[in-house]
Amino acid sequence: MEQLLDNKLNETREEREKRKQERFMSDTRLLLSTKEGRRWLVAIIGQCKTLRENLSIDSNIAFIEKGQRSIGLWVLTTILEAKPEAYTQMLQETAAEEQIEKTLDDKLIKESA
Repeated sequence: MEQLLDNKLNETREEREKRKQERFMSDTRLLLSTKEGRRWLVAIIGQCKTLRENLSIDSNIAFIEKGQRSIGLWVLTTILEAKPEAYTQMLQETAAEEQIEKTLDDKLIKESA
């Protein structure tokens, strides 16, 4: 324990920040390596209205949505930095899930008619 503390004390602030950033990117890649992690990140990006422009005329709502979008853009940028191909995979998985939902909905409509 003491050796670990001594090693950390000898690191510069820049080295510590670099190590934290590397750990964060490693954590992000771990999230992106599972379907569940990718689905969770897609939900965050969607909830933050990342890919939509704010068109609200109410300034209070506009400020809230701008903040949400800022977080979503940060998540998206982090994904693209950590594992760029994961974003394409996320889009494909989301499209496939939406197609399944549409097919199920269409089938239910036909059965109830």
